[in-house]
Amino acid sequence: MFYTILFCAIISVASATNRPVRPKDQQVYHLTPEKVLKVQKFTLPCIEKYNADPDIFGKLIDGTMPNDDTSKNFLYCFATSGQFVHEDGHFNIPRMSELLGDHPLKKGFEEALTGCNTVTKETPTETVYEMSLCINERAPVVFSL
Repeated sequence: MFYTILFCAIISVASATNRPVRPKDQQVYHLTPEKVLKVQKFTLPCIEKYNADPDIFGKLIDGTMPNDDTSKNFLYCFATSGQFVHEDGHFNIPRMSELLGDHPLKKGFEEALTGCNTVTKETPTETVYEMSLCINERAPVVFSL
């Protein structure tokens, strides 16, 4: 219970600060409390495993995640644990699309995922990091808490 409260407090602070300016045509999609709790299951173990900054998930969401090994390892751990990416680091498009439910921009989001899924780097960890930057720039909708 303590970790749940701590996680929510960290996410609230992280999502309220350091927000980059989004392109005007991107809509913000606020994850439901139920989806936040599901995502939390994948986040906390990866933060602990890689001794990552506790507000790393907020930085991932708002596009300010550092370009360092700890952050990249956290991202890969989180994304594979949640089945948001495959072992090779590429997006699991159907799983990612589930996050949007019936949102009117879902098709555009899927097209952006498909376009970014062509990125391949030396390692799956590098691939998922570069793809997260790509989707942050290309997607018509971005996630928020």
